[in-house]
Amino acid sequence: MLFAITLFACTTETAEAPQPAAKAPVPEAPAAPIGMALESGQIDLVQLKNGTAEVPATFATPKGTLNADGTGSFEIDLSSWDSQLELRNSRVQELFFKAPEHPKATFMLTSSEGLKTDIAVGESSMATLKGELSLYAGKTPVEIPATLTHNADGSFQLATTQPFQVSIESLGLNENLQVLMKVCAHESIGDAVDVSFDFKLKG
Repeated sequence: MLFAITLFACTTETAEAPQPAAKAPVPEAPAAPIGMALESGQIDLVQLKNGTAEVPATFATPKGTLNADGTGSFEIDLSSWDSQLELRNSRVQELFFKAPEHPKATFMLTSSEGLKTDIAVGESSMATLKGELSLYAGKTPVEIPATLTHNADGSFQLATTQPFQVSIESLGLNENLQVLMKVCAHESIGDAVDVSFDFKLKG
């Protein structure tokens, strides 16, 4: 009789405990691009001469990479400085920048406060880019208000929201500026240069 009870107990199914409902998968944010290279765009400059006359100029697209952590390194070709006036271009490149001997300026981006790269197409993030601009004669800290926008083709647009200023004296180029003023017969050339840019970047 005991054997029969035991056998019966072994063949009786035990009710399973109810299982919790499966959680819906959480959608993943787009992967942050790493090592986005500057592909196109330009740097725009405006400087005052003789007190009130604006002199606009541009630099070609720098070579460099914006990292996902907001750092980066960029090289500016000083011989690409262009004011649409050939004589002025050659004087600025040779006398002011001394581009034949020192062809590059470097911008080291050390932080990008507020920058987000994991944004959807059409969205933008505002940031404050901080770093150091250096030439052969000196270097100066730079702080840049900018936006990063995710383009429909998967690229990103990095642009200033307003011009920022760079001081010629802080870069150690004041002596070069005096030489340029004398050759060009200008009464004055302003120390502050207004700078803005609009770049396309791709990973």
